[in-house]
Amino acid sequence: MPKIQIPKSIPTCTSNERKFEKVYFWPGFGREAKPKTTAMPEERKIKLIWDFRGPDAESTAAHHAIHLQEFVNTSQLTMNVVGSEKISEAHVIAFLVVTDSEMRPVRDALKPHRGQLYEE
Repeated sequence: MPKIQIPKSIPTCTSNERKFEKVYFWPGFGREAKPKTTAMPEERKIKLIWDFRGPDAESTAAHHAIHLQEFVNTSQLTMNVVGSEKISEAHVIAFLVVTDSEMRPVRDALKPHRGQLYEE
């Protein structure tokens, strides 16, 4: 555990008829602190998922993915990742990947069954 540093006291000074009592300087802040240049963190990507089950699941999910692609084109979303994925013989998903900021309006408009973080 790091040791807590007690602030150094700067002596009282008078200038332009202003009296400064005690000014404390915490190490790492003030004039010694260098501006941090950090890149903006990349926005999370969320995969919205629609589940289809049964003997016609594959064709239904592929058809749903076509409509998802049309939605992406009309609403001008930043990401264009749409598709379908076969999980098993009787379970296929259609998915759409959106950014975190776009997730709520898209979710409310399309009502997916579930969602998860998208990993490329």
